[in-house]
Amino acid sequence: MIEKSMFKKLAIISFLVKKLHERCPSKQIGKTIVQKMVYLLSREKIVDYSYSMYHYGPYSTEVDSDLNLCKALDMLRVSWVENKGYFIGLGDDNEKYEGLLEEEEKEKIEKIVDKYGVYDAKEISIIATALFLKEIAEIPSDDEIVKIIISMKPEYDEKYVRKILEKSNIIPQKQ
Repeated sequence: MIEKSMFKKLAIISFLVKKLHERCPSKQIGKTIVQKMVYLLSREKIVDYSYSMYHYGPYSTEVDSDLNLCKALDMLRVSWVENKGYFIGLGDDNEKYEGLLEEEEKEKIEKIVDKYGVYDAKEISIIATALFLKEIAEIPSDDEIVKIIISMKPEYDEKYVRKILEKSNIIPQKQ
């Protein structure tokens, strides 16, 4: 049972990367995007990982370990390009454990990819951080969430953070 659930998590990550590449073939899929997308899947109870707040938003050492395992099993290819970051692609055994996934799980993953797959690493970090603050830190105020994100990432201004959170329907548009 433990082995099956471990491989199921790997299948979820691998399927997620596959769907991200199908949805946005020219987009760079890196570790930040995978971390945040898996966080969104965790919120939907598709997969269970423990997350804590990190400089770039919610982060899980378990997801990082499973990414490395996916790479070792040739389910995914993970490479570092200087000054560009990580690139995660499909390995030769990408679909090796896909049979462990139920159709409903695949549909939920596709729904998350359709909703959030268009965002780049910076944007998805802002979105995941806002959701983490709302859910885990129980910060209900949209203004306070924006201020916290800016304090964590001072290179972003309030207008930019609000635009991303409004576009993703995390906070309502200001009148």
